[in-house]
Amino acid sequence: YKLIPNKYHLVVSRLEPENNIDIIIQGHLMKNKKYPLIIVGNIMKTVFVDHLLSLVTNKVIFIGGIYNKFELEVIRANALSYFHGHSVGGTNPSLLEAMASKNICVCHDNRFNRSIIEDSGFYFKTQEDVSNIISKIENNDFSNYKEQVFEKVNTHFNWNNIVKLYANYFKKIAE
Repeated sequence: YKLIPNKYHLVVSRLEPENNIDIIIQGHLMKNKKYPLIIVGNIMKTVFVDHLLSLVTNKVIFIGGIYNKFELEVIRANALSYFHGHSVGGTNPSLLEAMASKNICVCHDNRFNRSIIEDSGFYFKTQEDVSNIISKIENNDFSNYKEQVFEKVNTHFNWNNIVKLYANYFKKIAE
């Protein structure tokens, strides 16, 4: 893919409206950014995907779906930042994978994403938010966020902790 480590922003997502990829792309295109936005997702023939593809430039690059776990991990681990536009649902595995890859996480501003990232990342609602956040990330060092999300995913979202939480929950409802 000819990607230069720490010189691209990344989205890994289903290309669906609720994942706000259009807002992320439009925000990236608002001002001249140093680094491209790389989008990993299965390119299916839909009206929404056609709209997204119409926004492609040399700074917005769709590389399709990547189903090789190792290949995707390498791409994720070398990104400068990870954009998580998911606006519905709960704890999303792709966000946890980005955290485990020590990405600077930029998430859609909703209670699900805030409960996971807390104050260790950035949040957006509008394309203006995205544009401002990208400028901030490209011009400052936020390596502390990378370490903070990595620590969170290792301490809170590991199987031992999850099993313990479920066990406590079942004990509580059994009483």
